[in-house]
Amino acid sequence: MLTGILLCGVILMCYTSLTAGAMLIREQTDCLFFRNESGDWSGKEIVQIQENEEQQEDPQQFTVWGQLDGQQVQNPELARQAEVSALWLLGPGSLVISEPVCLEEKDIRGCLIGENTAQKLFGSSEVTGRAVVFEGRSLIIRDVLHSISDVLVLNASAEEALDGQVLNRMNLKRTAGQNAPWNGDAFLIRNSIDAVQIAYPLARDVVSLEQLLLPFGVLASVSIFLGKRLSQSRNQPIACIVILLLFGTAVVIFVRLFWPVFTVTQKITPGKWSDFAYFTTLWKQEAEAVAQMTAMEKTVIDAKIWKAFCHSQMDTFLILTGILLLRCRMKEEKDTGETNLQK
Repeated sequence: MLTGILLCGVILMCYTSLTAGAMLIREQTDCLFFRNESGDWSGKEIVQIQENEEQQEDPQQFTVWGQLDGQQVQNPELARQAEVSALWLLGPGSLVISEPVCLEEKDIRGCLIGENTAQKLFGSSEVTGRAVVFEGRSLIIRDVLHSISDVLVLNASAEEALDGQVLNRMNLKRTAGQNAPWNGDAFLIRNSIDAVQIAYPLARDVVSLEQLLLPFGVLASVSIFLGKRLSQSRNQPIACIVILLLFGTAVVIFVRLFWPVFTVTQKITPGKWSDFAYFTTLWKQEAEAVAQMTAMEKTVIDAKIWKAFCHSQMDTFLILTGILLLRCRMKEEKDTGETNLQK
C-alpha cells in the first residue's frame, strides 16, 4: 500500500513538472524562429522589411536578434567585471524574452541584465537604475532577468552597426487569424528572406500531447471501471443512472481542463487513427527536429527551450515507468489477496 502511494506521489510530481515545462515551451515558442545561415541582416535590410510589412493589409510583427558570447561588462563603481552573452534585439523584446520586463524598442541607452550577472557586478539583484559599461558605452539597467543568467540584453540600431552588434535570428509573431499549420512562408517570400526555420512548434506540440497522456489514461481507467459497474447493474436503473452521470461528469471535467491542450496539438492529431503513414511521417519530423536542436549552436533562448524540452521527455518517461510499476504492484497485491482468500 505504501509503495503504491509513493509511486502515485512520484507520478503526480513528474506530471506537475511536465505541465510547467509545457507551459514554458508554449510561452517561449508562440513565435516562429528563423536563422540566417548566410550571415547577419544589415540595418538597411531590416528597415526595408519593416517598410514592406507596413504596406501589407495584415502586417506581421517580427523581431530580429542575435547573440555574441564571451563579452565583458563592467561595473565602474566597484571596478568589477563579468563575462556575459550579449543578446541584441531589433524589434519588440517580448517576441524573444518571455519575461514581463521593461525595455523600450528605441531605448539604446538601456539594457536588461541577468540575475547572476547582477550578483557578480553589484552583489545584489536590486540593480534597476544602476549603470554598467559595455563596449565603451554606459548603459542604464532597466530591469533584471530571472530565468536567464549571465546575459546582457540591449537594443540594436538599424541606422548604424554598434560595436558587437549581431543580428542573425528572427522571431515572427503569429497573429490571431493564423492557426497551427501556419509556417510563415508568405512572409518569407514577399520579403525575399532566405532563412531556415527552427522546429520549435513541433516540439511544443509533442510536449503538449505528452501532457495529455496521464489525464487521458486516468479517464480511460475511470471509463473501464464505470463500464464494468454498469454491466453489473443492468437490473438496477437508479445505479445505472448514477454511473452514467459520473461518467458524463468525468468527461466534462476532462474536456474543460484539457481542451486548450487539444487545440494546441491539432496539427499533430490525425484525422484517422488508423493512418499509420501519418505517424511514421510525424516520427520522422520529430526526429529531425530533435537532431536539429541538438546539433545547432544554441543561444541562451535556445538553451532555455531545449532544457525544458529535455526535462519534459524525462518526466514523460518517469510517468510511464511509474504507471507500469503501479499496475504491476496492484496486480501483485490482487494476486496475493486472492491467494490468501483461497487459503
